[in-house]
Amino acid sequence: MSLEHTRAYRAAYLTYLRTGLPIELSLKHARQTPQYVWETRGDAKVRLSHRRNEGKIFRWDTPPPTGHPGQDYNCRCLALPFEEGKTEYAYLVDLDSLASTGRRWTDLDFVEHFYRGGGRPVTLSEIGQFAEIVQEYAYFSGGDGAYHRLKGQIADWARELKTPIYHFGDKYSFKNVAYSHGYATVKGDFLGSVVSKGDMIKIDGICSFSFHDVFTDPTSLRQNLTGTSSRSERLPSMLESLSELGGEAYEVVGYWQAQFHALVLKDKYKSAYHVRKKH
Repeated sequence: MSLEHTRAYRAAYLTYLRTGLPIELSLKHARQTPQYVWETRGDAKVRLSHRRNEGKIFRWDTPPPTGHPGQDYNCRCLALPFEEGKTEYAYLVDLDSLASTGRRWTDLDFVEHFYRGGGRPVTLSEIGQFAEIVQEYAYFSGGDGAYHRLKGQIADWARELKTPIYHFGDKYSFKNVAYSHGYATVKGDFLGSVVSKGDMIKIDGICSFSFHDVFTDPTSLRQNLTGTSSRSERLPSMLESLSELGGEAYEVVGYWQAQFHALVLKDKYKSAYHVRKKH
């Protein structure tokens, strides 16, 4: 990566903010490589289409549908010069279409199935929320999105390689998709190859994801008392029965996969792909 080029890009960006001169023109003579790696600011302000570009390699002569970094209105993204075997990159590409087979459920549909579904599990595709759930988890959970954080987690695992498979999982809020979801669990694993290349590590493989939720509590009583809608020993049986209001609990599940490709520095302290502890 060229420090001089990065400075030139930032200068071009400031010029764009002051004068409106397109960054494309400002950098015409500053480019040192025909390709670049898209880098976002990694915060909640990054638009979805640019989050999807993060860590991917593009050519200056073949712009992506979003345009190059800085071309879109108020875009703060950067284009890092790409040199084969030297520049870091990391990205995930969903393998599934994430298309839904049913109409999109409302909160009333969740409650209706609670009373009339007989406890039958439902899938994210069936309730018409597959793509929305994956998008919320991948690009917005925690502000920067799980995919953004997962890149550094897999890179750190590859550097140590103490286990053949990397396992991950946590609880996330999906109320932005539907209030009835509340907090649900997404967990999974990464399986692939790790190859040493000089000062770099090349990582390629598949991430498998599993979404799991249990709808047990239309009043949210159990959620508020225990922090989860699942059955819990912390809740007295009488109160648990009351919270179910005569309905029958059911699971909401979903599964998908994504390809992961990366080339990262072995030295995690010099790498952009590393989980830094918060102080």
